[in-house]
Amino acid sequence: MYAKKLITINILRILQGHSDAAHPISQKEIIKYLKDEYGMEVDRKAVRRNLEALRGGGLPVVCREVERVIEGKPAPLSLDWYWDRDLT
Repeated sequence: MYAKKLITINILRILQGHSDAAHPISQKEIIKYLKDEYGMEVDRKAVRRNLEALRGGGLPVVCREVERVIEGKPAPLSLDWYWDRDLT
């Protein structure tokens, strides 16, 4: 098990280094970067929670929301994540 904060920090680094508005990345790509660059095996749900935590913390993490319905209930899908700007 990896330290939860370390996963969050590494996802932040991936977004800053590999994405921008013109080049968003998927959760699958983030999972691959975590494995290839940091040797971390992280599941999709953990990546999603960490992306939402970064966004909820006020960092410029952006995604495209797509509306979908699962079993009759709205279930938005977040795609194409990216880092929106440099922090100064």
